[in-house]
Amino acid sequence: FNTLAESPVPVLEKYLIPLTKFMMEVSVKCENMSLSDTAMRFVQSVVDMKPHRLVRANMIPDVLRAAFYFVSKPDDNPFDPDEVTAQRIGVCMISALVESVPYKHVLNPCLQTSVKLIKSDNPHHKRGGMAIIAAIAEGFSLLLREALPDLLDATLSLIQNKSAMVRVAACVCLLQLCDHIQPDICNHHERLVKAMVTTLDRPGEHPMVRVKMATAMCAFLEGLDPETMAIYIKPLMKKFGQLVTGNESEDMKEMAIGGIMSVAIASEEKFTPFFKDSANALFHFMSKKADEDLKLRARATECMGCVAVAVGKDIFRPCLNQVFALADENLTLDYFSLSEATFRLYTSLAQCLGEEFCKVLPKVHQYAVKCLESMDGVEIRHQGGDMSAFHQEDVHDEDDMLRQMQYSIRSGAVDEKAAAIQSMQSFAEFCGRGYLPFIKPTLDICKEMLEYPHEFV
Repeated sequence: FNTLAESPVPVLEKYLIPLTKFMMEVSVKCENMSLSDTAMRFVQSVVDMKPHRLVRANMIPDVLRAAFYFVSKPDDNPFDPDEVTAQRIGVCMISALVESVPYKHVLNPCLQTSVKLIKSDNPHHKRGGMAIIAAIAEGFSLLLREALPDLLDATLSLIQNKSAMVRVAACVCLLQLCDHIQPDICNHHERLVKAMVTTLDRPGEHPMVRVKMATAMCAFLEGLDPETMAIYIKPLMKKFGQLVTGNESEDMKEMAIGGIMSVAIASEEKFTPFFKDSANALFHFMSKKADEDLKLRARATECMGCVAVAVGKDIFRPCLNQVFALADENLTLDYFSLSEATFRLYTSLAQCLGEEFCKVLPKVHQYAVKCLESMDGVEIRHQGGDMSAFHQEDVHDEDDMLRQMQYSIRSGAVDEKAAAIQSMQSFAEFCGRGYLPFIKPTLDICKEMLEYPHEFV
């Protein structure tokens, strides 16, 4: 049904509206969450591909009611990020409506329902109200600017709620506001920084609340201008230093490194007094090789590049040999996120060093080409099972072969390749005439990547 709904051939046209209503009814009444998710995915495919049909049939209010039902439905385990939850089903539907349907059908119902849910005494309803605001923040960012003070009042109030799941939802909502209501949200820096630090320091706070708040903090700080950041840089760097070196979880340390990165990005040359201590802390994580440490190594690698851009090449120069040696080692450790972070490091170092980066350009450019040529992370199989069922004599052309095959691509491989391409762009931008010998191989590999089976690359 999903495939038929997305088809330009009007196979389901006659039955589309009654079938959509039926699927929504199945989804809402079904006690099996997996089946509810499958049924709502059909409705979402109709929203994505044929929103005008739902508008003409006056079905948008019905779809919204179903989405609101799911976002406020109690979850057995609201802290499991990998589980298919009712709230995730509702948020995905609201996001699809925001993207595909004119705002006049969606914005006011979402705001009115979120206010009603937030005022409820039921913590699941409060959590749902926050989820609705988080879901519309990106698509309706311009329209939400006037309401931002009220949205922040509600969010900061619920960050102090007695229910941990409500506090988590409030932190996620704050993250979305920090990401998308820029630069307006930066005008509220005083109350936001205070609330964020208070939450991180709250004794006995739920670990997920602290991690989500640290994530929101990173997003917020990155948007501040250097003058505003100067107000907070000393206490923030002290706080992030304590988190990085203290007895914290891996997730919390990762967010703390991200906080250092955000401060470096926002403060620019004002980060210089904190360079030495930060570099030492980052080298500590960049030198670890155990599998369980590679995630933090990746985060530290990317952060080091942002620090280099902030302080400039003259101050960063004593670290270059060690940084390049560790970057070389990164690409031997067979971890997609670490390779991605390494190419982001190269992107930043090219910006920091300018034409001086040409000294390492032959080696680093070849790293990028090798990454783009690799098929690591791509699994190709015949529709009937494994490749042993595939008969070359049955193939008439390349398109025919692709039709007979299925493939899956690990998201890490896609992100790694995207970072490699972005690094090449940085090399071309900052290396000047030194990049001239690499133009042809760059164009050649980019032409090849136009055929890569994932549109993001």
